[in-house]
Amino acid sequence: MTTVRITLMVLLAMATAPVSATDWPDSILVILDGQPEQHLLGVHTARQQKVSVVVMDVAPIGLLEENLGRGLYPDTDRAGRQAERRIGRLTEAKKQQAINSAIARSTAAAFGVRRFPAIIINRRFVFEGLYDLRDAVRRWRNQHRSKP
Repeated sequence: MTTVRITLMVLLAMATAPVSATDWPDSILVILDGQPEQHLLGVHTARQQKVSVVVMDVAPIGLLEENLGRGLYPDTDRAGRQAERRIGRLTEAKKQQAINSAIARSTAAAFGVRRFPAIIINRRFVFEGLYDLRDAVRRWRNQHRSKP
């Protein structure tokens, strides 16, 4: 009975012990597909642990492509010039948003992401469909610890 109580106390102490900095990854990349960034949980917590957290969104480039391609001339040369004019009218902020989104889409493809949001830890471990970075970090810890 005493052994069981001591074991339970040790397990409880381990479960409630503060997490050390080594239990946190170096980087977390979150890729969204139009989901509001405000729906993500644990970003502040991860940054408090000195984790580099980057959030990217693939949605803006798709919307831009859709808008640029709408109502183009059937003639390829004229359509190309028309699209170039439309791009030229974009603000610098919109152009930068499109570039960042294209990078996000390329990154998602490189990691084989099919479901968003996707949380990528240390550019190696991919967790799809999660909104909570803390949950992804817990899963990463479990995978990380199970490897010899």
